[in-house]
Amino acid sequence: MRYYDIQSHPQGLGYIAIEYRDPARSNKTGWKSQNHCCQELCETEINLRKAFIRQKEEQAK
Repeated sequence: MRYYDIQSHPQGLGYIAIEYRDPARSNKTGWKSQNHCCQELCETEINLRKAFIRQKEEQAK
């Protein structure tokens, strides 16, 4: 299972979403979203990422 967290951009330039592999959010997967001006756009990108992962898993079957 993958977990996502929306955080302020380190340089204060909006928001980014980061993907983790554990619920404690200590093991990053290396994926992070593009920089967005609002949290809703990060949520949209998270949903696109979930759809992409689901599609890849179905293709692997």
